[in-house]
Amino acid sequence: MRTIFVALTTLIAAVSAAPQYEGSCPVVGAMECQGTGFITCDNSGWVYRDCGPGTTCYKLDNGGVYCGYPARELV
Repeated sequence: MRTIFVALTTLIAAVSAAPQYEGSCPVVGAMECQGTGFITCDNSGWVYRDCGPGTTCYKLDNGGVYCGYPARELV
């Protein structure tokens, strides 16, 4: 029982530490680059997801986003 309590407490702390985005979102499934990741509109509002280490969020023409490595300058 103690293990479940510790796991639940850890989960609550992680969720409350996650960035929060206020306001309703326009369309379920809409995505925008934000900080080091991106936000997705779901039924309860915006949900933040971080891009992987070393990657950056890029917006697609169709409204989606993806995380990729920045283009390197050719020398």
